[in-house]
Amino acid sequence: MMKGRNNFVLTLVLPAVFLIGLSGFPKSASALQLTVLQSRLVGLPNRFVVKVENFEPDGLLTPSSVKTLVESKLVGKGIKLADNPSTTPLAHVIVNIRQEMPPDGYGVTYFIDLNIFNDTVINTTYKLRKGTIWMMGSYKVTPGRDFPKSVEARIVKLIEYFMDDYFTANPFLGGQRGGE
Repeated sequence: MMKGRNNFVLTLVLPAVFLIGLSGFPKSASALQLTVLQSRLVGLPNRFVVKVENFEPDGLLTPSSVKTLVESKLVGKGIKLADNPSTTPLAHVIVNIRQEMPPDGYGVTYFIDLNIFNDTVINTTYKLRKGTIWMMGSYKVTPGRDFPKSVEARIVKLIEYFMDDYFTANPFLGGQRGGE
């Protein structure tokens, strides 16, 4: 009698409990199939500072307006901004906007890049080292009548791509994906 009951427990009950248990737990980032860009974001601290580089103001589109736009999108989806950007751990969101005049001199083309890097304290000759861990860009935007909205829309799209990858790589943070 006891032997039959043990076989029942081992063959049916234990596997069922195991499967139910697995389905109730969220997968860790290491259990997911991550892209190379996503895998570089695993464990990146949720403490960011935003910078806009290589950009001269152009009417309504200014470094300050771009920074405010990016910060509002990040905070709205659960990304935290650093109160004190001089202490680690810290990650940086760098928006690089390059303006280029075409050969005919008519209109301006904008090239937009988004770089994410972190400060890593290492025990070598250098005390602080920065390294790019996620990058997307070279989006080319030639705005028309909808300037600056067309440029801002591309910046927002890049931020959404980053947030999707960041929260996929760090599901325990519980943030919202970019397009949600």
